[in-house]
Amino acid sequence: MQKRPADWFTTKRRLALRHGMAASAFHHAEQSFKAVLDCWELPLEARTHIRGALYQSAVISYARPFAGWKEAGGKQYYKDRYLRRSPRFDVEVHRHLLALRHTFLAHADHEAYPPGIKMYHAEIEGGGHRRTVLVGAVASIFGWQGVTDKAYARRAFEHAGAALTVAAAAFDENLAEFARVADESPDAYDEYQALIGRPLSQVLARASAPGGKDAKPAFLELDAMDAQLYRGPDTNIGGPEYEYGMLNLRAMLTPRSVPMPNGDIITMSIIPGSTRSADQ
Repeated sequence: MQKRPADWFTTKRRLALRHGMAASAFHHAEQSFKAVLDCWELPLEARTHIRGALYQSAVISYARPFAGWKEAGGKQYYKDRYLRRSPRFDVEVHRHLLALRHTFLAHADHEAYPPGIKMYHAEIEGGGHRRTVLVGAVASIFGWQGVTDKAYARRAFEHAGAALTVAAAAFDENLAEFARVADESPDAYDEYQALIGRPLSQVLARASAPGGKDAKPAFLELDAMDAQLYRGPDTNIGGPEYEYGMLNLRAMLTPRSVPMPNGDIITMSIIPGSTRSADQ
């Protein structure tokens, strides 16, 4: 078994979370693109705003990992090279969604589409004379309203799904390795926790099994374990007027056999939770 240095956990944790955050963003994007398609046949007076809002949400969510986030050492960006491993990765859609986000949806690109003020004039003729007079002014602000091409919306939906598949698989691989090495190299893992100055959050599950020398099953309920994790954001936007959710992406080391001091062998199994798990 290869011994891992303590800083290996730092690098692996950062990489796993990077893929996990991307998977969460792509998951929301995929669901929002799907909602666009589901409500395509709404009445005219509703569909422009509802479809537009859903599409805008999808685009902003998709682009979030590529827009960067703050980490120790500076701003970090998710690399699209990870996604290019998939034959379903649509380069044209990817570039278009990022450009749309940067120019109209999350930012106002007034350099590319400058607002302007025009003056209205009128020519008046009478008595053999003609005169031009100022009659008003108009300000033109160019803006994005919504999506009208269902085929392209479906193409964006399929692309977001492809991105989710790749990011989730990369996350699963890295988190599973993180958990496995922590289990196999407890000394290095303890050194890593000392290095970062705090223990990683612990989630405790109590499981019991009948006594005896034969192997006995014990079950862990993932929903009960997840309930220990949730907390609202510690920011000024964390008030009761908003609803927050948490996507748990797991790498479990069960089923496994655990020897007990009295000689029992306990076989640990899990009861799947309501959110996706890396082991399923």
